[in-house]
Amino acid sequence: MKPVRIVIEKIPEGSLTISEIKYTFETLLSIAGLPFHFIENGKEHADIYYGRGCLGDYGLFIEMADISKENIGRPIKVVRENNHVFLLFMNRQREDNLLLRNKNSTCIWNDIILSSFYLLSAWGERFLHRDRKDRHVVQESFLYREKVLHNPIVNQYATILRDLFRASHNPIPVWPSNKKYAAALSHDVDYPEMIRSIEALRYLGKYKLSATFTKVVDILTGKENFWKFEDWVRLENSYGLKSAMYFCGVKGSLWRYFLRAPDPFYDVRQDQFKRVLDYLVQNGFEVGMHSSYFAYQSSEKFFKEKKTVEESFHGSIFGNRHHYWHMNPHNLLETAAMHDEIGLFYDCSICFAKRSGFRFGICSPFHLYDPMRRRHVRALELPTSLMDDHLFKYFGVSYFSKPQFEIDALINSAKEHGGLFFVDYHVRGSNNTFYPKWVESYEYILRKISEDSDFYSDTPLNIAKWWREREEEILRESKDECCGVNA
Repeated sequence: MKPVRIVIEKIPEGSLTISEIKYTFETLLSIAGLPFHFIENGKEHADIYYGRGCLGDYGLFIEMADISKENIGRPIKVVRENNHVFLLFMNRQREDNLLLRNKNSTCIWNDIILSSFYLLSAWGERFLHRDRKDRHVVQESFLYREKVLHNPIVNQYATILRDLFRASHNPIPVWPSNKKYAAALSHDVDYPEMIRSIEALRYLGKYKLSATFTKVVDILTGKENFWKFEDWVRLENSYGLKSAMYFCGVKGSLWRYFLRAPDPFYDVRQDQFKRVLDYLVQNGFEVGMHSSYFAYQSSEKFFKEKKTVEESFHGSIFGNRHHYWHMNPHNLLETAAMHDEIGLFYDCSICFAKRSGFRFGICSPFHLYDPMRRRHVRALELPTSLMDDHLFKYFGVSYFSKPQFEIDALINSAKEHGGLFFVDYHVRGSNNTFYPKWVESYEYILRKISEDSDFYSDTPLNIAKWWREREEEILRESKDECCGVNA
C-alpha cells in the first residue's frame, strides 16, 4: 500500500474550495482503501491530476468543471456509461466517452469530484420541498427521477480509483477476513407500549367487516402488543446475527405528536425499559440512541437525551439515529458537527424517509463535511439504505414491483461496490396483526445475508469501529503538502 499522489490545479473561482476538494478525495480514496499524498504541481510525478488542463504525464486526469459555485443547481443531465453514472451541471459539458483508458493513462472527462461533493454535502436537497413533518418530497430528487437512487454513485467513482491503482498501489481490504461487503441490522424503538384504545379503533378501521371481537379483546387486554424485543432477538439469534436498538431519551405526548413534535411516548427511565436494556446487552446486541425530533436545535438538549439513555442503560452510547431522520433541515452539516460535540462515535440518519436507496449516493461509512472548520466531522456516518416503511407504507412511490426486488437491488449494489447494506425495522413491526408481512420481508433479508459467505455482518458499532481502524491505517500512510487558494 503506497499513497496515491494528487495534484490539484489552483483556480480561485473554482466550484469547490481546496478543503472541499481534499475532503472529497479523502472520502473516495478511503472507500478505495488507498492512502493519499497531496503535492504541489511540478514538484514530482503525480498519479492524479485534477484540473482544467493537464500539461504533464499523469496516470489519471480528472477534468475540473468550469462553473462557479453560485451557478450550480440541479444536475441538468445524468449520463450512464459502462455501469457508471455521471452528472452534468452545464449545457456545454461533454456527454459521451467520459471515461477513456489507454495503455499509459486514463482520462475522466467529467468532474466526479464536484459530483461527489454535491452528493455528500446534501447540496441538491435545498431544491426539494418537504411535507409538514419535514420529510422530503422524494419524487423531486434527481436521484429518484433518474432512477439512480439505488446506484451508489460515489462508490462507483471510488471503485474506478481502486481498480485503476490496484496493481501499482496495493489497496487494503474493505472488510474483515476479506469479506466483500457488509450488512448492519437495526431497530428504532418508537412505539413499544401500545395505547390500547387507539389501536383497537385502528384495528377496526383496518379490517372493517373482517375484524373479530376476540382480536379486539386481545388488544384491549394487552395480549396483542408492540413489546416485541424478545421476538427480534430470537429471530436474529436463529440466523447467528445481532442488531442495534435505538431508544429515545425524551418522552413525548399525543398533544406534542399532532401539534409540534412526533416523539415517542415512553419513558426510557422506567423499570421495564431498564430490564429490556439489560436483556439486549446480555444477548450481545447494541443499545443506541434515537434522538428526538428537535434534538438538533441544541447540543445541550441533544447531550441530555444521550445521558438519559446512558443512565437507564448503565453504559455508554456510541450510536444514534434521528427520529424521522430529522436533522437540521436548513443545515444538515451543522447537526453533523453536534455529533462530535456530544461524543457520538457514529450516526446513521442519512436516508430518505419515504424511499429506500442511497440518499447521498454512497453505501460506505463516511464522514460528513464541517464547513465551519473546513474538515470532516470525526463521527462516522453509516448510511441507512432501507426502512420497513419503504416496503409497505410508502411502496406506492417505489419503482419496483415487489418488496423483494427492492431488497435485492440494494443488496446487489452493496455487493458490487464493497459497501454497507444497513437496514432499519421498527420494534412494533413484529406484530403481524397490524404489520402483516413485515417480519416475512425481514426474514428474507436475514436469509440473504446468512446464506452469503461474502457478507460481513456485525452490530453497527463494531462495523463503525472496523472502519475507523481501517481509516487510521490509511491516514498513517497519507500526507498533505499542498496549500491552496480559497482554502
